[in-house]
Amino acid sequence: MRAADRKATRLLARINGNVDDRYADRIDRPTFDARQRAAWDAIEEAGSTVNAEVLRAIRQQLPAPTRAWPRRSSTRCSPAPSEESRP
Repeated sequence: MRAADRKATRLLARINGNVDDRYADRIDRPTFDARQRAAWDAIEEAGSTVNAEVLRAIRQQLPAPTRAWPRRSSTRCSPAPSEESRP
């Protein structure tokens, strides 16, 4: 494993641990925010390769995207009636 991969793995573990601590109510919101800011500052400081690896790993942890709304049909809605066609 490359050094960048190891560093990204450690930083991702920090982020995940912080989220776990917040959901388990082991820390309050200000502590969570400070830890997240410190983790992301460390990721930025580590460089673009580590940043990309962390983002890739986070995206892989997310559930598969689903559509909240159905696709629009190819048929258009009928236009609003004109003044002349209104009763």
